[in-house]
Amino acid sequence: MALLLFSIALALSATTITTVSRKGDGEFQAVKCGRPAVNPNFNSLNRIVGGGVVLPHSQPWMVHIRVRIGHLTGTCGGTLISPKSDSKSNLVLTAAHCFQVGKHPVPPSNVSVVIGGHDMSKHSEPYREEVNVEAIVTDNYDPKTQQNDIAILVLKKTFKFNDKVQHTCLPKKKLDKVQCYAVGWGATQKDGEDSPLLRAVAADILEDKLCRMPHFDKDKQFCAGTLTGGKDSCQGDSGGPLICTPNGSKYIQVGIISFGKGCGKKNQAGFYTKVAAYEKWIEKVAKKYAD
Repeated sequence: MALLLFSIALALSATTITTVSRKGDGEFQAVKCGRPAVNPNFNSLNRIVGGGVVLPHSQPWMVHIRVRIGHLTGTCGGTLISPKSDSKSNLVLTAAHCFQVGKHPVPPSNVSVVIGGHDMSKHSEPYREEVNVEAIVTDNYDPKTQQNDIAILVLKKTFKFNDKVQHTCLPKKKLDKVQCYAVGWGATQKDGEDSPLLRAVAADILEDKLCRMPHFDKDKQFCAGTLTGGKDSCQGDSGGPLICTPNGSKYIQVGIISFGKGCGKKNQAGFYTKVAAYEKWIEKVAKKYAD
């Protein structure tokens, strides 16, 4: 059975999450994105699972999502996106399953987002701020098959970009044979505790024939990792990005961490939502909700 990488799952009363269809026109672009002021120094990572801690603010688009369910709190990752502006954002790209508990969606009032943070064990950090969510926008997510596992959070505050808070680039075409990394605060082993520090692990995009999972849709999903095991995303990483550096000068988010079988198991890749497949949908949501 597929393991959704959200950290907890409990029952909730029913509520409503906005759904926006993918039909729409217009140009989709993000300017001056994916260029952190701090080099993440990914090459120094020695062993998320099999990865290492990144330098603070070297992934300035990363956000830590907190989902309150009763007296418990689940966690996911996400990224600031800004298809319409190179100076500010109130939109977070993440996974839809983070806000689905059984048959019931989580209300936006139960969700908050930490911007500009690195060490989640601390109550406060310079440039760090926690903000509430105005709306959760999805695209007909199917929890049975994990199809359309994509969501955009509309924040109650718009953030102006600086060295510590930036937006990630979004893909315009398929990227092949490039170096990619999964990033998040998730567990470093199956059933382990979330990492307090932001971590990253190298992950190769695999051929579709290696993505062995019922209902796999190669047009909207892909798998990544290493079939030798030891390197993977894990619980709590859901919604975070798979980012790639095709030219070494900027980071492009090609995937959203979705689900997998265990964490870092041999011959078991992690599964990701293919961001490029939702280009028009993201554009449509941005036109409606971006500040």
